[in-house]
Amino acid sequence: MKIGLLGAYGIDNTGDNLIALATKHAVEELVNDAEITIFYPNFSKLFGNRRGDIVADGWKKVDMMSRGFWEEVSEYQALIIGGGGILLPVPEFEPFLLYGSQIDHSLLPKTAWNAIGTQWIPLAKPKISEWYKKLRTATQLLDYVSVRSATTYRILTHAECPMEKVNLVPDPVINLKFNDSEKVRASLLDKFPIDKNKQIIGVSIGPELTKPPLKDFMIDLARALNYLQKVVHRNIQIVIFPFGLMYGDSQACLQLAELCPDSILLKDVTEAKEIWELVGLMDVYLTVRLHGIVAALSHGIPALALDCYLANDTAGSKLRDFMWESELESYYLSPIISICGDPQMRSFTGTLGARNTYKDILRRIEELLIPENRTIWEKVSQKRKEEIKDYIKDMVGFLDLI
Repeated sequence: MKIGLLGAYGIDNTGDNLIALATKHAVEELVNDAEITIFYPNFSKLFGNRRGDIVADGWKKVDMMSRGFWEEVSEYQALIIGGGGILLPVPEFEPFLLYGSQIDHSLLPKTAWNAIGTQWIPLAKPKISEWYKKLRTATQLLDYVSVRSATTYRILTHAECPMEKVNLVPDPVINLKFNDSEKVRASLLDKFPIDKNKQIIGVSIGPELTKPPLKDFMIDLARALNYLQKVVHRNIQIVIFPFGLMYGDSQACLQLAELCPDSILLKDVTEAKEIWELVGLMDVYLTVRLHGIVAALSHGIPALALDCYLANDTAGSKLRDFMWESELESYYLSPIISICGDPQMRSFTGTLGARNTYKDILRRIEELLIPENRTIWEKVSQKRKEEIKDYIKDMVGFLDLI
């Protein structure tokens, strides 16, 4: 049974490539005769196609603007679009909305949006009214619609889409598994000086923390890490590595490592699978990336979400939504606001200057190291994994795959 997965895959975006792998794994568990192809668009002009992941069998570069691709898709039993942040009002992403003269809707197989997301906030501006129409048409055409954040759900509501078709679901990466996990982890331990006899604090930051006004937050973060390692808990190892690879995370992590001279900096982990397993080697994890937190939850590892990517109007973000929906808001820390907060009642409150960030960061990391937190994260992980199994089963049912 031929099934196609289509998303913003194949670029240097760790999270989106993990979604492709997680969706493939989840569908294969339910559909015994699944023959899955991961279609990744030719986005080289926008992002560059450099991922080694795409060398693997089953990945295929495609031109979404080509009628030939969509004619090929018509021969498949089903097409699963996303996840990833594919709801963007840009021409290159319009085929994800099934929009374009190259797409004959009458030839489409059963089609779904799978846990799609966006960071973009809906605004009542005339210039995007046409984009809202495309969203409405897409949701009417699709056989199954699921989104993974309150922010994305709000966009579809604002666009007056048929919300009775829209399902708010967890991120499928939470339930990701690899058959060779132990082999990959052993390889990472051979490659890097990670000391498993110590408590490992993993840290992944992004470029926003290297620039004013948030650079002071990075300095306070480094100060807290240094204090923990040198004064409080000498049996700690700080491991810094980039989770995202297309945003400037590598340079940001280098700057943080320079402020933490006793840390180790990992530079040569570039495959989504390796990065995911690397998170699993940590005892606790601090990250600015959504799928860094998702990976931690998948492994049941206590983590602190460092959110510095809030949208301008409603202070929404994928990371903020995820922590709230997973009932992990007490593990959320932003240099911009003081609380995670209900998605329906958000505003910019408790700004950076309203608290002692160094002491706040230090306290939050020390709390992460308390053993009971591992149990909390493992319980939430198991709960969300069961939710994922239910929605994947629901999706493949709507696509007539079982």
